[in-house]
Amino acid sequence: MLTIFVRLPRNGSDSMAEVILGIAVYFLFAHFVADFIFQSDWMAINKSSNMWALNIHVTVYAVILLAFTYPLFYAIGLKYALTASCRYVIMNATAHIITDYFTSRLTSRLWAQDKRHWFFVIIGFDQFLHAAVLLLTLCQV
Repeated sequence: MLTIFVRLPRNGSDSMAEVILGIAVYFLFAHFVADFIFQSDWMAINKSSNMWALNIHVTVYAVILLAFTYPLFYAIGLKYALTASCRYVIMNATAHIITDYFTSRLTSRLWAQDKRHWFFVIIGFDQFLHAAVLLLTLCQV
């Protein structure tokens, strides 16, 4: 699975841009799996009004993100790969719970008010924030 997205550099034949782009796509796919595939209907419906549901969603998100992060960090030879992976996941889980706390409450209100356009605008903004944090926090590892 790792090699589908990330071709690790071999003898300097791959450009740095290819490697960076592969890593970015890999983490965006990890986010898709963690935030959509592993988010149950119960979590999605209740996270806007129930902190327990939001906490479970973010915990599941963090576990899935760690399952993607550690193998990559280990494969690229990152020193202290497990520590770096945990730090990366903690930064992202913290940002995720803060983002979802606000965006889920706002989208619930917009849906109830039948403001579909603004509902989807906020969903899109929510995903933009998650993607930006995923990519920017890689610089902190």
